[in-house]
Formats: sequence, C-alpha cells, structure tokens
Amino acid sequence: MINVIGSRVVLTSQIKISEQIASTVRKTLFGRPPLLQDARDLTDEAIIMAILLSPPIVYEKKSLVGKRLYICIANFRSLQLAGLLPGSSKIRVNLIEPPSHFNIDSVSLMLNMISDLALSLDPDKAGPYFLELRNHAIDYSPDVLSSISTKCRFKKSFLEAIGINRKKY
Repeated sequence: MINVIGSRVVLTSQIKISEQIASTVRKTLFGRPPLLQDARDLTDEAIIMAILLSPPIVYEKKSLVGKRLYICIANFRSLQLAGLLPGSSKIRVNLIEPPSHFNIDSVSLMLNMISDLALSLDPDKAGPYFLELRNHAIDYSPDVLSSISTKCRFKKSFLEAIGINRKKY
C-alpha cells in the first residue's frame, strides 16, 4: 500500500497539505489535540527536534511551472510546527511514492492512526511521566529544560503548558 522512497531535506515553503484528502478527514487530523497547549512556547531548536522525531510524510509532485512540491499526507502536526520556523527553514521529510487518488484517504488515515496508536501517551499517565522526565532533567542536565522552552523551568508553568492540573501534582 505504501512504497517508501526515503527521506529528504526540503524548504518548508515547498510542502503543502494534500487537498485530495477528504475535508472531514483533514479536519479530524488537524483537530488532533497536542499535549503542549501552545507550540509557540517551544524554542526553534525544540521544534526542529520534534520534526526530526516525526517528520511529515510526503510525496513529490511537480507544479505546473516545473517546481517540486511535496504533498503532505501524514504527520500534519510536524508541518504545523514547521510553520513556526523562519520562512527559509528546511526540514526533513519522509518521502513515499504518490498514492492513487482513490486511495489517499486510506493511506493518510492508516499512517496517522498507526502513529497515534503506537506513539501517543496515555492521558491519565502523561502528568506523572512528564514530571518524572522533568525531575530527571533537573537532576542530570538542567540546561535541557531551557533548550526546550522557558515554560519548562518552573513546575507551575510547565504543568500549565501541557494542560495538567498543577494541584493534582
């Protein structure tokens, strides 16, 4: 169903969301709630690392004027994060062969569901997990917190940034 070509580093301005994906599917995928309440709290370095960990899944398409475009069908959140970087930024994408027009919803849904099922956190366990990670960072490498976000430095702002009731912890 999916033929992987490899990965490539491309300008963010060359990547577009597939308009062939049904609007209801796109709406659902864009509505995926991230744990971090406001991605603008991340440093540019943290955004680049997040994209590296989960690059947009794209296929290549030539525009009418012969320019290369990359059409994103999965990992939309990474593409949204890339929009926070300076306009001339380049990011790594995973390149696949173009799916058939009739198959694009299936491919997009499959890729996004696999990613979320395999890699997402249990919401009930996210708070304790992130607090434990934050405590390890404080103990072993405190500079890590500020390289991710200024909100990570203090417990209160950290919990607020990820939408967790601080009174609970």
